[in-house]
Amino acid sequence: MGRHADADAGLGPGQGPDRGRGWTWRSAAHQRGPLVALCAGGAVLLLLLVAAVQPRVVPGFVPWPFRQDCTPIPLEIVTAPEIRPAVTAIVEPVQGRELGSSCIAVEVRGQDPVQTIASATVLPTDRWPDLWIPDSSLWVARAENLSVAKVRTLATSPLVIAGSVETVTDLGWAGTPPPWATALSGVRQVAVPDLTSTAEGLSALLTIRRSAADVPDGSRALASALVAASRGEHDSDEEALTAIVEGGPDSPVVPTTEQKVLAANRASMATAVATVFPSDGSPSLDYPLLTVASSHWPEQHRRAVAAVLDQLTGSRADEIIRSHGFHDEKGTRPDGQDVPQQSNQLIPLYSATDLAALTDQINELAEPTRMLVLVDISTSMSARVDEDRDRISLVRDAAKGALTLLTDQDSMGAWAFASRLEDGRDWTELAPVDRLDASDGGGTHRQRLTDLFDGLPDSLRSGGTAVYDTVLGAVEHMREGYDAGSENVVVLLTDGTNEESRGISLDELEDQLEEASGGSEPIRIIAVGMGKGADMDALRRIAEATPNGSHHQATEPDELEEVLFDALSSRT
Repeated sequence: MGRHADADAGLGPGQGPDRGRGWTWRSAAHQRGPLVALCAGGAVLLLLLVAAVQPRVVPGFVPWPFRQDCTPIPLEIVTAPEIRPAVTAIVEPVQGRELGSSCIAVEVRGQDPVQTIASATVLPTDRWPDLWIPDSSLWVARAENLSVAKVRTLATSPLVIAGSVETVTDLGWAGTPPPWATALSGVRQVAVPDLTSTAEGLSALLTIRRSAADVPDGSRALASALVAASRGEHDSDEEALTAIVEGGPDSPVVPTTEQKVLAANRASMATAVATVFPSDGSPSLDYPLLTVASSHWPEQHRRAVAAVLDQLTGSRADEIIRSHGFHDEKGTRPDGQDVPQQSNQLIPLYSATDLAALTDQINELAEPTRMLVLVDISTSMSARVDEDRDRISLVRDAAKGALTLLTDQDSMGAWAFASRLEDGRDWTELAPVDRLDASDGGGTHRQRLTDLFDGLPDSLRSGGTAVYDTVLGAVEHMREGYDAGSENVVVLLTDGTNEESRGISLDELEDQLEEASGGSEPIRIIAVGMGKGADMDALRRIAEATPNGSHHQATEPDELEEVLFDALSSRT
């Protein structure tokens, strides 16, 4: 099950947040920032409204036995769920402490940071917690409605990749840890479907972005990680850890913290979960201790909070933090012989500026795609590229690879083209443009396309290549069903030059594409020339006549899939 607000979160796996599936940051609340947008759904709003009228009761919370003549001073601490047991133990000595005729009564409540932020948009100031301990300072930049001040870093825990011992051994990661981009790029299924709603996921994506900042395929690495995660089957990293404990060599991998891996292994009383520190460094979650709306506290309330803060900032706090599997503020490692040895450097904390830049990049990558793929099936596509494959087989493999880049919310269709292919036209429709999760012939549209691509090597026709008329027909077709909420793309795959003399010329095609590009329904063209015989000058002119169009040449067997990946994961 997922981790819920007010949950009595312990150290073991299985209390992960109920997060939305998919990685697109889009909603009417987008102008407020992606993390607010993530909480804009009706179900979450209902949950927040219910929380607003319910008393603050924590499962398992036992009030201090106050004297009958002692008036409680209620204080609330909201923490990331995994650190709640440690915080509860730290503040226990102050429970019931007398302040004149009053007594301190502390409630420690576990709640996902993203939900705490959302709650602040609907709850009045007097219903905000007194202290907040999220799992990362990244949330502070998004807490626009909360007036917070940092007291200290209460704990830290480095980010790791977790997987079963069998999986990590099989991948060779035990001896040679991978960089973050490789670990999260779909080598194995990334268990958590929405990396953008957790501090662990955001930190992993920020590290990929940091490592790839000066590399041409940086967007590709980020897109690949997001797509791999979008097919995750577990709502949280805790749920994923439970699956890893119960699984074997085919179990998923997940970005999580060292503390959660320790908790999972200690709960299972075995080292079932392996800890991998990626080679390009590990950021840490920093668990900041924050005061909230302190300017509204009356004097007696202020004194009570000060007493609680004394406990949270004392040396005893560090001991308890380490005993629960966290590093303390100074970086001292947690207690226990089972603590994994970290073999790489720690990355400094990310800033609000880093997060804003990541948000912008992900919002670009997350725009739904509506795509029509044009496949050249002229005779020349039978030319061999190596001993095992011809050009059309290469297109088959690359087209299937392109499918893996798209989520179920994306759409794809396919045409085949050659001179005078059907009813005087140069193209025929293999599959209409439709959502990949749509029902289609007893299965999904994704499966239908996969089957069609598998059959491409048997579909070659005699005749020449009819590029220009086909491209114009495809652009007109895509404009008829234009989706303003998606990126509308035509992908052209050909190995030759236009050989249709009875159709439009390149100049005419270029003029019509440029005219169409100036309207409100732009269609982007990605033109790919296969082999050295492709007319790359013509493909360049065709692509550059469309907004953000791109042209590429693949002369080696391994290049075509890379070209498609790079083109589809780059929006500018």
